[in-house]
Amino acid sequence: IDALRELLPRSAPSLTVEQLLALGDLASAEDDSRLLYTISTAGLQLGDEFAPHFLFLRADALLDEDDFRSEICAGAAAWFARERRDQKLLDKVAAFCDDALGIDLPASQPVDAMEILANERAAHSFPRRAGDGPVAGAGAARGLAQGGGAFQGLGKA
Repeated sequence: IDALRELLPRSAPSLTVEQLLALGDLASAEDDSRLLYTISTAGLQLGDEFAPHFLFLRADALLDEDDFRSEICAGAAAWFARERRDQKLLDKVAAFCDDALGIDLPASQPVDAMEILANERAAHSFPRRAGDGPVAGAGAARGLAQGGGAFQGLGKA
């Protein structure tokens, strides 16, 4: 894992989506948040098709560092999974939300999910402390201010 952590930033552009997702599974199993973050950063640069998968990896990477941002990423990944009818990913996100975050699967609005994706694509550095990352969309923040999950009160996708 240590060697992979050193090589990945330089070799990520030559890896396929499938390879990055497999490495993400490995990093998640090893509970290596920094490696998982690096993998999600590389994957989010590959375009929109697999972005929901890498948003989910980002949510996992942020779990111990910034649970608010983890919840926001999970909600956006869930919205994209619903939109694309990717039940396998939606089930993974739901299990993560329940087991790791202790929340129900968030619902979000398209504008929030798109803004979160854009913000996370731009966030290349692992956060040093909670709140170091990009600012969540206004709708997501409004949902939190109303109590509960980041997307509560925004309606069902």
